[in-house]
Amino acid sequence: MAPSAFGDALLGAIASDTDRLAIIGATGEGWSRGDLAAAIAQVGTALRSAGFGAGARVAIAIPDGPLAAVTILAVACHAVAIPLPDDTDAATVRWIDAIQPDLVITAEVRRPLREALQERGISAAMLSGSGPQARLMVMEDRAGGGDQPGRSGIAFLMLTSGSTGVPKQIPRTGENVVTATMTYGHAIGLHPDDRALTAMPLHHSHGLMAGVVMPLLLGGSTVVLSGMEVEGISRALAERQPTWMTGGPALHQRMLARLGEERMPSVRFVRCASDRLTPELRVRLAEAYRAPVITSYGVTECPFATAQHPEVPIDPDGVGVPIVDLAVLDRNWQPVAIGEIGAIGVRGAAVSPVGRVGDGWYLPGDLGQLLPSGALRYVGRTREAIRRGSEEIDPGAIEAVIGGLDGVAEVAVFPLEHEVLGEDIGAAVVLRSGREVTARDVRQAVLRGLPASCVPRRIWVVAALPTTSTGKIARAMVREAAERDGELLG
Repeated sequence: MAPSAFGDALLGAIASDTDRLAIIGATGEGWSRGDLAAAIAQVGTALRSAGFGAGARVAIAIPDGPLAAVTILAVACHAVAIPLPDDTDAATVRWIDAIQPDLVITAEVRRPLREALQERGISAAMLSGSGPQARLMVMEDRAGGGDQPGRSGIAFLMLTSGSTGVPKQIPRTGENVVTATMTYGHAIGLHPDDRALTAMPLHHSHGLMAGVVMPLLLGGSTVVLSGMEVEGISRALAERQPTWMTGGPALHQRMLARLGEERMPSVRFVRCASDRLTPELRVRLAEAYRAPVITSYGVTECPFATAQHPEVPIDPDGVGVPIVDLAVLDRNWQPVAIGEIGAIGVRGAAVSPVGRVGDGWYLPGDLGQLLPSGALRYVGRTREAIRRGSEEIDPGAIEAVIGGLDGVAEVAVFPLEHEVLGEDIGAAVVLRSGREVTARDVRQAVLRGLPASCVPRRIWVVAALPTTSTGKIARAMVREAAERDGELLG
């Protein structure tokens, strides 16, 4: 079975030095480049023999870790790989009903899931063996078989809920993935001697594209962990010796909170993406790792729209310089002047083939501002703006101020109902261990940096902010969680 465009690129990147480790687990188990190439070939043979050709939708329901990463990559070289969240059988069945795959791969016999697949007429496959010796066995052949031209070219179908909890299916072609990851990898200065570390979920673009695909296509290697467990990440940093790591703000916050003032093993740089990186968190991470901290702007449809190079001075107000065709647009989808706020639009080969407007722009639903430095400033989600009377207030600006308070570990700002204004402002804060913050502290900090209309009317202290499975703040759930479980400061 001939590999896809993505497969050609990946196999080309791992063709030489075949004994060199490519994908490494928490305990040191690993797949060499030769092991990965063999897995790609074996999976292709198994799929083709069972009648699953290019364009077949293959869901991978395997717990995060090296085996899941290898399986996802191998499938994407020959068919459409759909990484599923590591979840219960019942939740997996709900995902399957939503995406209607042709085949589902598991790492073990999951009888309830197998029965559900049989009821739906969906084929099942299982991995036999462990580590590099694992082999794919398809249990039911597919009637008809062959390629599906309508889906040809698609390497991944990414499932995302963003910050709203509403699932979407995002197709990523081989061209999209190779262009996006190679462009971004070069922009941040990756080289073949680099080794990544990721504990982000593999069904999320951050974990899969930034943590696995990009390092391999650039000739490097990656440490793939099975979950966002702090002690395990700390051990892997010391024992597997990555040169850089990537994670979301929530993961990095947990690392800092659990490990206190203990210094992390030094890396070349730390990447923090998927949600806002506050100035305070950037400083704390840089001190803990003794390394530069970079961020970027991206969405599942275009994971790497901007970049910051770890060895180049950055604009602290921005999320990097655009590396794709990016503009800030007005309501007529025309670019606005430098410094004006508008809708972020992206286009080009690195962008998923999804709905476009105007002159080919894809609009992720985010507001932004191009700064005189050339960097993009991320303002917030279009629908997250709080409409207080006649004003549209950016919750991110308020979060940045409150997050800078000594004693505040995390913060989320959200709308409250108001009889006259329509909406007013609420805030939920997570405090650092042993610290205290009053409502007066919060309000005075906001007044010092922002207009009076940005001062929160209600402020809660919560033990933790609700998050999605990918570690983003679940903004639609913050108010309910604060009112139910939080302590109202005033």
